[in-house]
Amino acid sequence: MGRIDGDIIHCSPVIRALKDDGFEITFEYNYKGLQLLRYHPLIDHHRFFEPCSPEYRDKPVEYLYERWEKLSKDYDKVVNLYRTLEYGMIVMEDMEEWKWSKEERHKRFNKNFYDHQLAVAGYPHITGRVGEIFYPEHEHQFIRDYLKPYRERNFFIILYNLSGTGLHKVYPFPQRLFSQFLSRHKDVVVLTTGDKTCQILEWEHPRVHKKAGKIPFRQALLLAKYVDCVIGCETGLLVGAGMWGTPKIMLLTAASKENLVKYDKNDYSLESPAECAPCHKGPYKYIDCPRDKRTGLPLCVFHNEEKILERMEEIYKRWCKERKKNYTAIDADVIVQIRRKKQCPLCTKKREVKVIVNDCEYAYCEKCGIAFTDWENIKPAVYDAFYYAKYQTETSRKAYEYTYSKIMRYILANLKGARGNFLDIGAINSVILDRAKEDGFATYGLDINPQSKNEKHNFYIGDFEKIDIKERFLVIWASHILEHLKDPLKALQKIKDLLVDGGIAFISMPNLEFIDWNSPEQFKHWIPSEHYIMWDREKFVKRAKDMGFEVLYSANNDDRNFICWGDMHNIFRKNG
Repeated sequence: MGRIDGDIIHCSPVIRALKDDGFEITFEYNYKGLQLLRYHPLIDHHRFFEPCSPEYRDKPVEYLYERWEKLSKDYDKVVNLYRTLEYGMIVMEDMEEWKWSKEERHKRFNKNFYDHQLAVAGYPHITGRVGEIFYPEHEHQFIRDYLKPYRERNFFIILYNLSGTGLHKVYPFPQRLFSQFLSRHKDVVVLTTGDKTCQILEWEHPRVHKKAGKIPFRQALLLAKYVDCVIGCETGLLVGAGMWGTPKIMLLTAASKENLVKYDKNDYSLESPAECAPCHKGPYKYIDCPRDKRTGLPLCVFHNEEKILERMEEIYKRWCKERKKNYTAIDADVIVQIRRKKQCPLCTKKREVKVIVNDCEYAYCEKCGIAFTDWENIKPAVYDAFYYAKYQTETSRKAYEYTYSKIMRYILANLKGARGNFLDIGAINSVILDRAKEDGFATYGLDINPQSKNEKHNFYIGDFEKIDIKERFLVIWASHILEHLKDPLKALQKIKDLLVDGGIAFISMPNLEFIDWNSPEQFKHWIPSEHYIMWDREKFVKRAKDMGFEVLYSANNDDRNFICWGDMHNIFRKNG
């Protein structure tokens, strides 16, 4: 189980070694592993366990080993990779080896991380392998489509990782470095990446496109496969670039080339010139680390700028040669225009893009009161077993219980004792139908995910927009459904048609009224792989009225006990 993305990549060769040995593999991982290993074809069974969850975080580390000891009785071979890099190959501050001399540590820990993980797993004879992470084709196509505007203009694309998890995983002067390189070559563009905290490290330049906090690590890792060069410190993204064989410059600090890049193709990495490097340490408090007096940063981060530029020139020159392109700067400073206008799917007018999330654009139409992305961004493949599992936790169950109790008091009050058919559209968790059945309704569920089918209730599996439903319903529950659909107004009309006269529909969805348009990226519902059109509550309610619904209740919801928040709650009635 790896805590960090790079650890997951480093342990991945063990999977193939076990499979080559004939084992049926069950792999247990935490959230980091879920992001990277969910599509691995050699893993037969996936087991999710998050030791940092509230349930386990306060337990002593001994609890983990006791748990694994119990689980091991069910298997012929158990490979435990917990703390085999940190504490196994990286000296932590509470280890005796922290006090050793640099030479003593180097002699002990200057080994390749891939080889070490294989040896721990019982395969010391297997060496020279690199990581394997797998993605479905639609994710590859998403990245290719994203890079298409750059490719059409024949840009040399650099992916720059701003920082990792620690003061020793940052280069202090990226603006000066890239300004020099960009001034030399007008056909170069830089995409920055990192988590949201890295945004303070970004800088303004027409050919530097700031993506920190906007690209999840999983996407950034795949992006590293398709760009022309990856630059950054010793982070998981750079380990991934080495796995793909993308030309890269890893600015090493605590680790050595032997540790991290020994078997990588197209490697141009640099070890730190600091006397203390490589120290083979994993500092968090930076005990005894020599520091720069002006910045307070560890000395190991101050790489020689000219050497980095030399390596960048080598990679760029090779790129030019492969494309039979003159190794000179082009005359025009071509800038890819990311911000543009999109056609509103309702009124067909061109509307300005307001926010870019995970490299997908959302435009806003004030007239219609909607934010919208391209339908091509919607990926039905996300509704898989892992998606289903997210909604089966005890926390989710409590949230569904709370949502049902709060909403149904309005509905039951207006039904005045009447009972009939109850349809839950998007019935991924059974709580809503279970409670409705207890309240005397004949229950029906519908979901696109086959995992959701529940034998206790009548059930449809399919796309609500396409499926034929013969029954009619007294209550339709449509919580966070319409934003996923291609034609939400047609779907709203279908809900109305499925209601009996006097029937009631509960419809909730993300609410654009919660957006501060000065910083729209803070809105929690920007999910371009799922959410196509989202509404202002006022404009949506007007559409419902125009369609003939009576509005019984409509409100903005920011109560975080509900299954969703930052959304709108609407209860409509169909009158005969």
